[in-house]
Amino acid sequence: MEFALRSATIDDKEFLYQLNKSTMSSHVERIWGSWDDAWQRDNFDKKFTLEGYDVIDVDGRNAGALWVSRETSQIKVERLHILSEFQGRGIGTRILRNLIREASDQSREIVLSVLRTNTRAKSLYERLGFEEIGNDGNKFHMKHFV
Repeated sequence: MEFALRSATIDDKEFLYQLNKSTMSSHVERIWGSWDDAWQRDNFDKKFTLEGYDVIDVDGRNAGALWVSRETSQIKVERLHILSEFQGRGIGTRILRNLIREASDQSREIVLSVLRTNTRAKSLYERLGFEEIGNDGNKFHMKHFV
């Protein structure tokens, strides 16, 4: 499936919140018991930044988002969310492989975290060479060793 990344704009903020809600609410509910929309929106608003945020576009439709922080020694995947109708089509795999290649070319490590209930995402990360380097009870922290 062909896709493109485009820089997120302030006009994408509501889509990005709704994407977060649709992809994460079931995991949040399984870990913390419920999705408190007011709290989640406030938390989203506090952390929201356009820096490093891209919208995944498939045939002119918003299909997901990628938020990456690039630091001197590492690339951190803050979020990679793909709407359910676009999952399983190789988009996440290709995005991550590109980031792994970028990290390798620049001699940087690549890290991410995944909620413990998101076994499908964790399996993808492991298939791509990420290894668990710790956890806090709710999230697995992972690193790709190049």
